[in-house]
Amino acid sequence: MVNVGRSQFHLPSGDAQILRGHTGIVISGRQALLDRLASVAKKLDGTAFSFSEHNDYVEATCPWGNRVRCYEPDAARFGRITLGIPYVEFDVPVGTAQGFARSIQRSWGCPPSSRTAMVP
Repeated sequence: MVNVGRSQFHLPSGDAQILRGHTGIVISGRQALLDRLASVAKKLDGTAFSFSEHNDYVEATCPWGNRVRCYEPDAARFGRITLGIPYVEFDVPVGTAQGFARSIQRSWGCPPSSRTAMVP
């Protein structure tokens, strides 16, 4: 396990599991994060590792292909989180969002949301 504030990533052994989508992370110190990412880029050459700056986040791809979007703390957007995982966004095939949303609600006990129209 890797702790991110009060949230956790569970790191299984064996083959890499690649999430269809990305995980949002709130972490302060954007420039320090960019410096750290740049400092390991050469060591991770030949893997899926990459990172890029965007207006309100830094997107990083781990050596196996999982993507994270790193945001500065923003109470209006993420509440009181200063370090943590405020969301996980899943990219799902067309026509499967409603079933996926019901599954998430049943198994995780949290309401899904969507940027596109989704009928409950």
